[in-house]
Amino acid sequence: ATIAGRYGVIAHKICEDWEKAPALEELEEAVKAYPNAKAVTICHNESSSAVTLDIRQMADIAHAHDMLLIVDAVSSVGCIQIDFDACGADVLVTASQKGLMCLTGLARQTGCVTTATLRNVSATIYIL
Repeated sequence: ATIAGRYGVIAHKICEDWEKAPALEELEEAVKAYPNAKAVTICHNESSSAVTLDIRQMADIAHAHDMLLIVDAVSSVGCIQIDFDACGADVLVTASQKGLMCLTGLARQTGCVTTATLRNVSATIYIL
């Protein structure tokens, strides 16, 4: 949230416990509480606790409220099957050094459509 704030993005943290998946009701309540939000960010898999979120369920809630779903999949791409077309994520971000087990620095931007600079800073869920 601190980094997002530096870019002028207001982030509302709704999940603080990295050791358990948030209840879907918790996300539903949060998106209703912030109707002007533009996106929900999630960490698909928290590597320190092995908590894995259901991207499709999170996407359904975000999309029902006209919000984007941005997924941090750095530790899951290459380790957990993700069907991007079916999962409902609008943006899925990964990197070379974790799940793909390659050298760091091999990332390449292939395309980006956004109206704001959005940064995810941890495994918690934010409403942006």
